[in-house]
Amino acid sequence: MGHKRVTYGIGLVKKSPYKAEIQEMIKEYRDLQNKDDRDRAAAVGVNLAELIVEHVECFDTETEEAQERLIERALRACEYAYPILAARKEDHLKQLRSCLSSQIKILSWRGCFSDAIDILDEFIPLINDEEDDLYLREVYHEVAGLYFCRGHSEDAKFDDYDNALRFYKLERRKLDSLPEDIEYLADWKRSSNLNMGILEAKEVGSFESAIKNLTTAYNMAQELGKREEKRVTVWEMGNAYRNHGNLKQLVKAQQQELNLIRRYQFKDKEAPCLEEMLLTQLELGNYDKSRELYDELKVLLEDSEDSLENLERLSDAISIIQSRKLALTHQPEVALLAPVYNRAVLYLELGKH
Repeated sequence: MGHKRVTYGIGLVKKSPYKAEIQEMIKEYRDLQNKDDRDRAAAVGVNLAELIVEHVECFDTETEEAQERLIERALRACEYAYPILAARKEDHLKQLRSCLSSQIKILSWRGCFSDAIDILDEFIPLINDEEDDLYLREVYHEVAGLYFCRGHSEDAKFDDYDNALRFYKLERRKLDSLPEDIEYLADWKRSSNLNMGILEAKEVGSFESAIKNLTTAYNMAQELGKREEKRVTVWEMGNAYRNHGNLKQLVKAQQQELNLIRRYQFKDKEAPCLEEMLLTQLELGNYDKSRELYDELKVLLEDSEDSLENLERLSDAISIIQSRKLALTHQPEVALLAPVYNRAVLYLELGKH
């Protein structure tokens, strides 16, 4: 969702229209550093970093080391420029903003979300007087994505999702203020509803708003003819229902996703969807339906040797959980120590699967 983590381990395309310009700027940057012309070197370094960051998509997938060196050069240029520009902030506001923005993007690509977020304390005040709503929309979207990504990482903070939702709402305000003839505006709004819905589904008391946003996102994806986005939105609806313990609605969402997968032939998504459906039916205690889904999955993966172990695990899970559930039903409903202990052991075993 939202913040897109770029895979930066790629090399420069020889026919890239920016290759010659980047090489020329690197040469100029080195010359200015050698001459100790710090102000001009900082300015060129920021422009170099911005060019590299803005045109990452012009790199191919063959030389990972070359790409890494290029991205590292952009980051080092920003680190060199920052103290020079910050010393006279009022004279270099635009360049300082670009410098910090490039650093944030590079760090986020590398998964260093906390380091990127730390820079926001200096970056956000620099855009307080900005009047370009299109630019602010992009910034708010990127910042929200940073918090969302860190919220999924091992460095997560308790308020990451709250901050992500706050910035997605700021983004939405800017989206609603933009002229309707802007290219991609409808898709940005679809994405906005999706992102807000995902985060609201994680909050207590925001479930109805989450489903409303996700439903709107689905309808917009339908209008825009975005098939994969429809599937993803239905999957996120299922997550929302699971988070709030509504397994019956989860079953409906999973079936809707499976229908989309088969209609649009998203073949790589069918097996994971069937597995999730199987586990949900297992959780509901519908063992016959679980076996039925298992048989479908087995036929689908019969030519895949890599999936045999996973199929065996699922088959074992169905048998074990069914037996544990059956054993639980035969435990006496009395508060004696032995039966209580036995029931606890059975629930513990059930939890392992």
